[in-house]
Amino acid sequence: MFNVMKSALLLGFAAVLGTASLSAARADVLRVAVVEAASDEDFKSNVALLPAFADLLKKGGAKSVTVGSDGEHKSIATASVWGSAADLAKLTGSDDWKATAGKLKRKSYTTEVFEVAP
Repeated sequence: MFNVMKSALLLGFAAVLGTASLSAARADVLRVAVVEAASDEDFKSNVALLPAFADLLKKGGAKSVTVGSDGEHKSIATASVWGSAADLAKLTGSDDWKATAGKLKRKSYTTEVFEVAP
C-alpha cells in the first residue's frame, strides 16, 4: 500500500511540474530596451529611429508596443509584449532588425526580457 501511495504522489508531483512548465512556456514575455547616447546629436539620431523600431516590433508580432525618449538622459526606450520568447527571438534575429539596430549610436544599450506575471 505504501508503494502505491508513493507512486501516486510522485505521479501527481510530476503532473504538477509538467503543467507548470507548460504554462511557463506559453507565458507572455515583456522586452524592455534602453539605449543611452553619448551626445545630443547621437540622441537625435536615435530618436529618429523610434518609428522604425515601433514598426518592426508591430510587424514582428508584438501584442503591444510602446516607445519613448528622455532628452535629459539622452535615452530612448522600447517596451513590447510578446506571446513567447521564441517569437521575440525570431524578430531580433532578423536582418531587418539587425540593420536598424546597427544604426543606433550608443553609449550603452540594455535589453531585458521578463516573463509576464498572470
